[in-house]
Amino acid sequence: PEPLAKDSPLLEHDNIIVTPHLGASTQEAQVKVAVDVCEQIREVLNGGVAHAALNIPSMKAHLIHPVQHLLDIAETLGRVMVQLAEAKIKSVSLVVAD
Repeated sequence: PEPLAKDSPLLEHDNIIVTPHLGASTQEAQVKVAVDVCEQIREVLNGGVAHAALNIPSMKAHLIHPVQHLLDIAETLGRVMVQLAEAKIKSVSLVVAD
């Protein structure tokens, strides 16, 4: 996790240099990220696949449509689970009956 905890044992070593993550902090990097996002949105709107999406399946739009109602239910159940959970959710199993 970032940042490291102040009591992290990594900070006690003289041969370790700890720096913040700066991967997209330059203007050029920000422009590249913006262009990549726009290109992916265009791809999806043209019926393509969202290649770098984290929270949706990598499926073409015409394949998602028949199961969209299930995705909506899964999203709602996820929101409920997060509210009810007493600890971090590590896994979820779903069984769909015919």
